[in-house]
Amino acid sequence: METNVGVEEAAKILESQGLSEYRFNLFRSCLLRECYSAIEEGDALRAAYAAHQADIFKEYSLIEHHHLKEIIWLGYGCYADLTKNEGMTEQSAKERKLIKGTIEKIRTFDTEYLYALAKDGSDVASRLTISGVSENTLRALIDHELERREKDREENIKKEEIKIKKAANSIKLWGFLFTLANGLILAFYKNWIG
Repeated sequence: METNVGVEEAAKILESQGLSEYRFNLFRSCLLRECYSAIEEGDALRAAYAAHQADIFKEYSLIEHHHLKEIIWLGYGCYADLTKNEGMTEQSAKERKLIKGTIEKIRTFDTEYLYALAKDGSDVASRLTISGVSENTLRALIDHELERREKDREENIKKEEIKIKKAANSIKLWGFLFTLANGLILAFYKNWIG
């Protein structure tokens, strides 16, 4: 491109039509024109910066190419699945999904109810309407949730204690300053009276 006139409007039109590859090529062309102008003016830093940006937009347009884009995203999806389920069998993947759903359901119940479920010795799965997870696993998950809640409660208590100690320290400081001010006033008053 010789000038940047109308580039923004053209880019908006290309973006609205879903032609990202051509939009990136348009930006690349503008930046290459900027690079050539900077070279003609002797501004090496501006030329290098424009050339670098033009190269970035070239890479973007390659990624947006309709043939490559599908392959890239399919590959990324496969990679994400492999890393997420690395070393898992189909059965263990199903079990993991069941356990995650069970944890979410357990977290909806209050602490007293969970404590009762954990300690009464009766069937837990039927009362939670959960199937596919063993009783031992359910009890372990409930115990873990109770421990997690207890840790959270202890942390909150510690935070509150710290707040109270800070408030008490500031009260002590103000008390000390007030006493000191009273002592100074009394000393100056005695010197003033004679």
